[in-house]
Amino acid sequence: MQPPAQPSKQDVVRDELSKIISNILVKSQEIGFELVVSECPNMSKCPIARKSKELIKELKALFELREKFGR
Repeated sequence: MQPPAQPSKQDVVRDELSKIISNILVKSQEIGFELVVSECPNMSKCPIARKSKELIKELKALFELREKFGR
């Protein structure tokens, strides 16, 4: 009986990259939720809020791409 085949280096890298991207997506969604519910009167002047909105826009584009090409 042969031992199970070891995953290729490419498979390992792809799996690790997928995990990292998944974590980024989750954290980005959490930021988006906080932005939506925030009642900060200075939101439009806050550089962190502006950059977070940019991140969420990119996240939306990523989700749309994922929907276009399947999961």
